[in-house]
Amino acid sequence: MSFEPTSSNSLSVEARTPPTINGDFMSVREALKLVPYFKGNMEEVLAFIGNVNTTFDVINPVQEDLLYEFVLTWISREPRTTVSHRNLDNWTELKEFLKNSYIEKTMLDFHVSQLYKARQRKDKKN
Repeated sequence: MSFEPTSSNSLSVEARTPPTINGDFMSVREALKLVPYFKGNMEEVLAFIGNVNTTFDVINPVQEDLLYEFVLTWISREPRTTVSHRNLDNWTELKEFLKNSYIEKTMLDFHVSQLYKARQRKDKKN
């Protein structure tokens, strides 16, 4: 990898590549900087999932198991306890668990709330 400017006084693609990237992949350490902690906040689960997806896209696939182990450490509080009681062997399984446990629950809570409000409005009219 060359870090010398080209003759046109602009940097080559290799020179513009951050030094933390090895070849076409980021190190696990650098990729983890993209991942926020997840504490069970339903509003943050999509951002967490999206950022972890990105980390898996930018690392060497050989390191996926290692990255998965680190991702587990970025989960805390109630979700960590819940995840530890399941046999989730990879990111795909964990991602599905998080979606089913946090996203759908949020939607269900929203719809129950909407039904309750509609019922209250109906009762006030009568």
